[in-house]
Amino acid sequence: IHHSLPDQLESYTHRSGRTGRAGRKGVSLAFINPREGSKIAQLEKKISVKFEQIEVPSTKDLKASRLNDWAEKLQNADVHPHAEEVLGQLKDKLITLSREDILKKLISAQLDLLSLDDQQDLNETPGQSKYQQADGEPRFFVNIGQMDGFNNQELVDFLADVSGVKAKHFSQISMQKSCSYFSLSSKFAKDFGPQFDLVDLDGREIRVNRDDQGGKRSGGKKKKERGQKGFAKRTRQQGHAQSRHNGFSSKRRKSKKH
Repeated sequence: IHHSLPDQLESYTHRSGRTGRAGRKGVSLAFINPREGSKIAQLEKKISVKFEQIEVPSTKDLKASRLNDWAEKLQNADVHPHAEEVLGQLKDKLITLSREDILKKLISAQLDLLSLDDQQDLNETPGQSKYQQADGEPRFFVNIGQMDGFNNQELVDFLADVSGVKAKHFSQISMQKSCSYFSLSSKFAKDFGPQFDLVDLDGREIRVNRDDQGGKRSGGKKKKERGQKGFAKRTRQQGHAQSRHNGFSSKRRKSKKH
């Protein structure tokens, strides 16, 4: 498996050759982006092979695959020696449920465990920037991630609370260890980043900018203010925020309803 194509094409042959030693056949898989298409063409010509393009499975495909795997395991599972005894103990609790009800509840439990975002698509097509979603909504970066104890919903609440933009306008959250990416309705994109210029999270300056700006800060340098157990915001007219909300402190700015 090639996480990326090597700069020296000869290295590709050396690495991939390990899959077919001693007369055996193997499969070589490479993760690429559209800009590496020329390298694929060079390899096909140089080593006389033909690459087959496949896409990263969608979350819908992953759910279907995992549920099918779960159903097969359930069908082939051995019955525990004490299963009959336990069933007798639970019979009164399950008697009101039909066979279909029990199956639906079991499937629902599996769906909850998957925790996959239906909107996420890892495939990048030619002509589509990784910074711009297919629906035209711009992508933003924020230096808040899992290490800050946030989940997707808490991040959206934080962004909405500071900016005054309703949560429904945020989508396609991709949270990583130390940062996150999200899409925002285009009509709110202008001057969105500078609204966070004076925001601190546990003493760390929060930075929000368009993901296609190369990590540059949206506004000029501002004096940071250390928050107490959460984020704090200071403007020329107001001091530190004091109210608490979902693990961070905030003071909602007045804004028009959207």
